[in-house]
Amino acid sequence: MWTLKHNAFSLLFNIKPKNIMKKVVHLLLLTLLPYFVLAQVKINNNFKVEMGQAYEVIDAQFKEYLEYNGALYSFKLSKDELSIQKFNASTLYQQYINRYEDFPDDFVLEHVGIFTDKCYLFYSVWDKKSKKEQLFFRELDLETAKFKDKGKLLFKVDDKVTGQNTGNGKLYGMQVVDKFKFESSYDDQHIMVRYRKKPQTKNDDKNYDVIGFHIYDNAMNELWNEEVRMPYTESKMDNLDYYVNNKGDAFILTRVFTDNSHKMKITKGRANYRIELLKIIKGTTKIDKNAISLGARIINSIGLYQFNDNNLVLGGYYGKDDARDADGLFVFNIDATGKIINKMTYEFPLSFLNQNATNKEERKNNRKGKDEAEFGNLHMKKIVVSDDGSVALIGEQAYFKLHINAKRVDIDFYYRDMVISKIDANGKLLWNKRLPKFQHGRNTGRKDMSFDHFSGNGFHYFLFLDNERNKDLAPDDSPKIHQSGAGGWLTAYKVNAETGDVTKSYLLNSREVNDISIYQFNTNRISEISGNEFIFEVYKKQKEDVLIKVEFE
Repeated sequence: MWTLKHNAFSLLFNIKPKNIMKKVVHLLLLTLLPYFVLAQVKINNNFKVEMGQAYEVIDAQFKEYLEYNGALYSFKLSKDELSIQKFNASTLYQQYINRYEDFPDDFVLEHVGIFTDKCYLFYSVWDKKSKKEQLFFRELDLETAKFKDKGKLLFKVDDKVTGQNTGNGKLYGMQVVDKFKFESSYDDQHIMVRYRKKPQTKNDDKNYDVIGFHIYDNAMNELWNEEVRMPYTESKMDNLDYYVNNKGDAFILTRVFTDNSHKMKITKGRANYRIELLKIIKGTTKIDKNAISLGARIINSIGLYQFNDNNLVLGGYYGKDDARDADGLFVFNIDATGKIINKMTYEFPLSFLNQNATNKEERKNNRKGKDEAEFGNLHMKKIVVSDDGSVALIGEQAYFKLHINAKRVDIDFYYRDMVISKIDANGKLLWNKRLPKFQHGRNTGRKDMSFDHFSGNGFHYFLFLDNERNKDLAPDDSPKIHQSGAGGWLTAYKVNAETGDVTKSYLLNSREVNDISIYQFNTNRISEISGNEFIFEVYKKQKEDVLIKVEFE
């Protein structure tokens, strides 16, 4: 089973991208037959929790964890020192730790990734004198966890590129980060580095974004590069997703508005925008366009998955009136040229929308009826494809609310139910499961909320923090709220990839394991190490960290 996860699947929340697929089977989606099943959840205690030997803590502003070939690698950046640790994922023992202070002044760590069997760390340096942005990389020896070189220049960009301001810099405490984005092809043989030039004008109605593309093989040999002017003004288009195929072609999935509102809506029976798949002609600045539309339906969120023959599957959710809500799901099959082979939609039944809803939500749905009720704030997050050519669409209900008064602005974040839909290789919708949860945090962002997903050995695993009182949740009851920062239990839904049967496991208390207090748990730190195992790092005080492993039987 292989997975592709994009940072643009959810239009409201960032999703950390991963590259996992090695080979795929061609998927023919022909018909979409309605068959929805509500999730009947049983508590399952068939799992094992193991804690490793403690090791010295490394305080760091940035932490990244990568798994490869039975080992876990951590990258921890603190001020000007980068520490790299290698752990045996079976014994949870720290094998190596290497520290580096030889990076240039004011460097910015941009990305760390493993591509097939090569590990690269990318960092940028702003050349103030020549007014050029510079991107470098260093290759890591995966055996010794040591760098093979001092750093090599990939390319320079004239003038500044856009990024995010952060408080980690030296000068006045500010630094621009996240200037370069990285994607790889499904087979990890091609790597795309992209950036957005800083606009010459701040008027979105006049500005045409310029996106830089640099395409490499996985040995970091450059194949081509171009700076491409977008075909529409910034006010007219939102770039949703990017990818590179196994031929080194670059693509952009974008939303193009047909009016000046820059807000998704239905006008005269049709959506006021269209989705376009843009293909950058290799070695040129020319763009091929292919429009994607659901007519009067609003595409709430969308993601794409590429097959080994360069065909694509686009999947996501659509709504009728409100861009925040989902009325059903859709799947498009697209050939290598970007043209639609077929498209299918299926509407959510009222019984599914009311499952685990609050009394207020259920009354609202019943009042609207089956033709008007929608799944509030459901957004596409992930596509999973299995060996047999079947595809699973995974989404999450997520939203925020602003509270404004004369003295302050507060933001309440909500991460609620998850949804997984299974479609077979012939396009038949086999089952659809709604997995209840209810997480809330004020002014916290994601932190210990949302979920982590991995799949293997015929199952899907959804990991998240839950309120322990939900152990006895009835099939149609709304879950008790888990408050961010209040501890909670690390919980797993285990979904059988064939039958859709669901079990729920309360794995461990996020504040105590084996009578030992633990701290700083975050689902972002979870790393899958096999089809039924994962590990994560926590702090246990006394200036020590420790690895914890969970194995499903």
